[in-house]
Amino acid sequence: AGSACDMPADEQDEQSRAPEEQVRWILHKAWKSFISCASGCRRFVRAFLVQRSRSVERCMALVVLANGAVLAAEIELRAHGDHAAQQQAETVANPFFNALFTLEAVLKLWALGRKRYVASSANVFDGAVLLLTLSADAMLLARAHAADEAPFVLLARCSRLLRLLRLTVANEVFEHFLRLLPAFAGLLGALIALFTLYAQLGVLLFGGKLNTEDWESTPALDDTNPLFVLCNFNDFGSALLTLFELLVVNNWHVIMESVVQLTTEASRLYFVSWYVLAVTVMFNLVVAHVLDGFFEPDAAIDPEIGDVQELADWAASRF
Repeated sequence: AGSACDMPADEQDEQSRAPEEQVRWILHKAWKSFISCASGCRRFVRAFLVQRSRSVERCMALVVLANGAVLAAEIELRAHGDHAAQQQAETVANPFFNALFTLEAVLKLWALGRKRYVASSANVFDGAVLLLTLSADAMLLARAHAADEAPFVLLARCSRLLRLLRLTVANEVFEHFLRLLPAFAGLLGALIALFTLYAQLGVLLFGGKLNTEDWESTPALDDTNPLFVLCNFNDFGSALLTLFELLVVNNWHVIMESVVQLTTEASRLYFVSWYVLAVTVMFNLVVAHVLDGFFEPDAAIDPEIGDVQELADWAASRF
């Protein structure tokens, strides 16, 4: 005790501070090691994302396809009124896919940094879709009676499928289709004019004649699905929708027979003429022009070459 009392005050302070300094030194070294390890992991993840970007996109495309298959099953269950099975599928699948997409976004944001992450429009789109999906799911969970918001939530989840357009094949097809739009703008304009003419003519001829009361009172339509009464010409919008269904040959004979049963046999001329002009001629021309553009891209992308050459030939013959 006497020796401890005889020890100078400076030595006592050094001995008392020594354990604290050792702890600080150990914590400092541990922190530096952690920072170094995190920096190395970040560089590794960044190099992997840059060098293996196509592989990462393909893997995420498979995840998106799996998510799309689950969403299709949920929509089918909802359409058949099996809400219990739909909720069970949502409870299992949606947290799993949300976790995968969140992990992808967090890793990209951490490895690339905020500026490089935002500089990519694909990353911005993925982040926006993720925030939209998470917000929709949170809104659905926060409200006990949120059945009205369920279609909005499904729509938000389905927006993830747009990522598939970034695949090399799909992206090239989509970009080439956009480049082809000016080349057949005149053809599309003619198709739109034909739509407008036949829609107005359909409203004039069949407007108000296709309704639920007349449908139910017509024995010849008993075996026809009553939902076809929605394919009518009662207004301009409904006429455009019906003509589009006829354009893609979606049970056009059923729609025609329904109108014939509620009007006269002469109504067949309207539908047959639409089939000949719109489907056989115009729509096939559009498809042929698109296919021709894929085989001869340079000739199809420039819509002015043909017009200028025709004008030059006409001028030479005149003057």
